[in-house]
Amino acid sequence: MDGIKYAVFTEKSIRLLGNNQYTSNVESGSTRT
Repeated sequence: MDGIKYAVFTEKSIRLLGNNQYTSNVESGSTRT
């Protein structure tokens, strides 16, 4: 059970990190122009 919970947690956190990275890249790109 713990392994499954950990896998789901890491997947969610990775997805959140990816979204944050994407938005920050878009923001920096828009300010650069």
